[in-house]
Order: sequence, then structure tokens, then C-alpha cells
Amino acid sequence: MMRPAPALILTAVCALAALALSGCPYDGSAAGNASRTATGPDPGEMHDEQMPAHGHHEEGHGHEQAGHAHEPMDVDPATLQPSGELVDGVREIKLTARRYEFEPSPIVVKLGETVRIIARSEDVTHGLEIEGYDVEGRIDPGRDTTMEFTADKAGKFVAHCNVYCGPGHDTMYTTFVVQQ
Repeated sequence: MMRPAPALILTAVCALAALALSGCPYDGSAAGNASRTATGPDPGEMHDEQMPAHGHHEEGHGHEQAGHAHEPMDVDPATLQPSGELVDGVREIKLTARRYEFEPSPIVVKLGETVRIIARSEDVTHGLEIEGYDVEGRIDPGRDTTMEFTADKAGKFVAHCNVYCGPGHDTMYTTFVVQQ
């Protein structure tokens, strides 16, 4: 009888653990696997630093489920300059994502502006979700991800990485400031 290679066993165990922790069902069928790959890379193809750790979530699962509770930075919106530049009446912000930060930080816009965030990762896949706004996007390394919306609510909002990116993932957030 042939025994499976240790690396194959480890890959299978990691894949099953990732599926169990993500809460995504897998029934062994092609249809079951389709729902899994829609939320991120196949666990068997992930590098160690991309594997979910206990208590973390992957894209599509809310921070509130994972116990993440971030508060906006303690900043005075009136003292901040808007981020990026106005291009044909649109506030265009080039956002850089890297373990475990966003730049610029905070992200500052004016109430009523059309905002275009052009995001790029310098290392691994990240995500950006702005709580209080219907804004979220996956940020892959080496490719621009564009998110456009209207800043229609004044205040300070948490913007966080919503794709597991490594052990410091929980600390990857900034503040999205909408000035009156």
C-alpha cells in the first residue's frame, strides 16, 4: 500500500482547517468548492502567512464576528487637510496598503465630494472596507483597485483591511474623515 507524502497530508489538513475556521461550507462537490473560491484563494494554494489563524476572518465575514472593535483615531477633523487631489471635480486618493497599514492615514475628504480611491498593495492581498459607507474592495498586489462613491455622511469612520493578510491583520485600520 502506498502512503501519501507528508507535504500532501499537511496541505490537506491546512485546507480543512481553513475551511472550518472561515465558516464556509464545503461538501466535497464542485458546487461546494465554487462557493469557497468565491471568497478568496483556495487554502491549498495559500502561503503560510495567508492562512487564517484562529479568531480571524476572511473577506466577506464581518469584523464584528471576529471580535474586532476599532475606534476612529482621535483627530480633530477641522485641523486636517484633504487627502489626494481634486481631478475634474473628483477627490482622487492614491492609497497604499502594506502589512499592516494604509497610507495616507487618516483619509480625509469633504462632505458631498465624489471620492475615488485608487488602492494598490505593496506586498500581499489586502482589502479596504469603510464602516458606515457601502465601500469595500479587494486590493491585490501590483494592480490598482478603484472604489468610487459620494461622501454623504460627515464624521469619522473606521476603514479596515477586510482580507486576512497575516498575524498583524487585526491592527490594519485607519480613519476615514469626512469634513463638513
